[in-house]
Amino acid sequence: NLAIGAVGQIDGGSGVIGVSGNFANGGAFVPGTSEVRSVDGCGATTSAFTGATQFYRLMASTTTGRTLVLQAGFTQTVTGALTLAGAPGNLLRMRSSTPGSAALFDLAPGATQQIGHVDVADNHATGQVIGQGTLASFNSVMGPNTSRWFVPNAGGGTATVTPVPTLGTWG
Repeated sequence: NLAIGAVGQIDGGSGVIGVSGNFANGGAFVPGTSEVRSVDGCGATTSAFTGATQFYRLMASTTTGRTLVLQAGFTQTVTGALTLAGAPGNLLRMRSSTPGSAALFDLAPGATQQIGHVDVADNHATGQVIGQGTLASFNSVMGPNTSRWFVPNAGGGTATVTPVPTLGTWG
């Protein structure tokens, strides 16, 4: 677990901060060019991220299946790179701390993303679309109250049009 108190501050610098438990930001997290990793470990099957935090790089991964709980109504911002990775049959579940109320995820313009084997619900992407493509292409699942996740053709290009055969004028 990592907890930043109300008057506390942590400067991530250019390091890597690994947690298998909770990340609680009640003060200030200065991301620098650091990476925060939420990974399997210590028998924890759930990690909660509380408070609004800006990350440079954020990576959440699992091979055994775990849940990342984001605080409802608060924004987690990623400015450099986002990696969300589960495994076949063991998805990384992204949930809000209050079912039915959305947590917010802001992937900044220019930030990169690697997404796969994710089950997301009650989450709104407020920056870039997260998972630009179909659910199947990311081996992922999208639950209720989720917006701007897994949107095909989110890059702004033109959609591929496939002609559908018809019978003709009088058919």
